[in-house]
Amino acid sequence: MKNLLPITSLTMLLLMLASISNASGGIKTLGKKININTSTSSTIIKKNILLPIDVKATRETKMLFNNMIVLGENKKVLFGHQDDLAYGSTWRYNTANKGNMHVSDTKDVVGDLPALFGWDLGQYYPDSLNYLINGVLKNDLKKFMISAYNNGGINTISWHCDNPLTRGRFNDCNPKTVHAILTEPSVKATFKLWLSYVADFIGDLKVNGVLIPVIFRPFHESNLNNCFWWDNGACGDEEYKQLWKMTVTYLRDERQLHNILFAFSVNDGFTAESFGKKFLQDYVDIIGFDIYQRVNSYSEMSTFINKTRTNCKNLSAIANKFGKVAAITEIGAENIPNSKWWTEAFLPAINNMPVAYALLWRNPYKAVDASASYSVSIDQSSAGDFVDMYNNNPQIIFCKDAAAMNLYR
Repeated sequence: MKNLLPITSLTMLLLMLASISNASGGIKTLGKKININTSTSSTIIKKNILLPIDVKATRETKMLFNNMIVLGENKKVLFGHQDDLAYGSTWRYNTANKGNMHVSDTKDVVGDLPALFGWDLGQYYPDSLNYLINGVLKNDLKKFMISAYNNGGINTISWHCDNPLTRGRFNDCNPKTVHAILTEPSVKATFKLWLSYVADFIGDLKVNGVLIPVIFRPFHESNLNNCFWWDNGACGDEEYKQLWKMTVTYLRDERQLHNILFAFSVNDGFTAESFGKKFLQDYVDIIGFDIYQRVNSYSEMSTFINKTRTNCKNLSAIANKFGKVAAITEIGAENIPNSKWWTEAFLPAINNMPVAYALLWRNPYKAVDASASYSVSIDQSSAGDFVDMYNNNPQIIFCKDAAAMNLYR
């Protein structure tokens, strides 16, 4: 196990504060009473001074929110991977791995799982086919997320929602879609019905009766043009914000789901001004950006590093101003073009940056999907370099260390 965060004087201060707190066991901060975990069984600093946007959030959800803020402040980054337990470059759950819940491209290489597990609820309908978007078995998704939680990891869900106006896919960029959701009763009803399926799923994620905290990241990369029905090419800033607010209030207030942290993310190329046009500070817990290295060249790799670091600095300034978690919500390089990419590109891009996590995109099961891979696998030329990164960089957090940190406590 790698070195964990050291105990600092802040931990001792919290212990002192807890000893003189009122009889209800809380401390009042910014007018809101917040419980503080004073356990020293792990070495992550439990610094409960901020609340997520949901004041009724479960204790585990509040703790996760605060612990991610502390990770970012200490420049410790949770390593994440999309669909990590569902399939990999040479296997798929219930096929090549015979239903082994602990098979993972990441674990195959370093013997450890990611700390963050990415999933998607695109095409999640009760009467849909067996497979969700990207080939995840619908009936297995809950098992994957419970397994991730039981291992001490974090679950984050994106939503490549189909177009509720045309019934086309998420990339059907009809410019009337969001306006129709907001103004036409039948389209709004379709959208709310599909959102109710998301609510049903999240509300059913429990272990021993305790709701599993999840990060929900809908309507991502809205600063792109004509890639999604909710992006700049199809939707104005004000209508996007109304859509976002409708989604949050439905899940949090109407459905009373208090185990959700809401993540707002943009694509690479944002500025503080453009970010602010769609960012609703009272309806967002986590802010992030997505970035990829698309071309195999050292000049492109250098550009990727510089852009990532600039984005991290710009994003963390916004996060600090509004009390949010900063994160890299998607990252990767198409088919990992350099055998030293992890130590020569990924690490230089994120090292010493104040973000809580970095989510590598998926590795498709090559037997049925020839699209690009974005993370490590045992048959990938960068596997040895990934091992070096894992062994020599304790600031990159994988699942074993995340479990020891007790991120939900």
